Amino acid sequence: MAWTADEEFLAEMKRFDPTGLSMERRFLLRELLKLVDHLEGDTAEAGVYEGAASSIICKARGRRSTHWAFDSFEGISAPSEHDHDFWTAGALASSEAGARAILDPLGAVVLKGWIPDVFAEASIERLVFAHVDVDIHDPTLASFEYFYDLVVPGGLIVCDDYGFAVCSGAKEAVDGFMAERPEKVIHSPTGQGIVIKL
Repeated sequence: MAWTADEEFLAEMKRFDPTGLSMERRFLLRELLKLVDHLEGDTAEAGVYEGAASSIICKARGRRSTHWAFDSFEGISAPSEHDHDFWTAGALASSEAGARAILDPLGAVVLKGWIPDVFAEASIERLVFAHVDVDIHDPTLASFEYFYDLVVPGGLIVCDDYGFAVCSGAKEAVDGFMAERPEKVIHSPTGQGIVIKL
């Protein structure tokens, strides 16, 4: 595949993922952002971890909009009965300082706190792109509930965890939420679930 020769992209992403296991998802994320380049509004991510996806979003949009980055930096919240038994509270904890070192220079607004409570700290009027990467059911559902009405027509919501067996709760949350709405969820072979707002 020609994209595997994009040495600049690969080198940048390998600092986040030396194994390369997330490269296809990150490359698709970068490409999906081209679909909203003509739209005006902010971007957001729920589940920042080390900042890889948020950095891709910031670089794609430049300084013409605000990127809102939400994370507890204390790992995932307690899984519910909807979630695979793979997960435990506190898994995937990450460094707030490390994420800020990457995202602050790009102009992102990093907000530390638990979803959905942390959303109250933001002042978002409209979104063109929202990335949800929180792995389990309840925060995934809360993120879609918060982001969906803010996303403008033509904007995207991407669930990073949609197609992964250990993230079955995230898929259940997205499918349940979107079942009452006109958009279809596009299940990418990379595992991402993509919603294009009508």
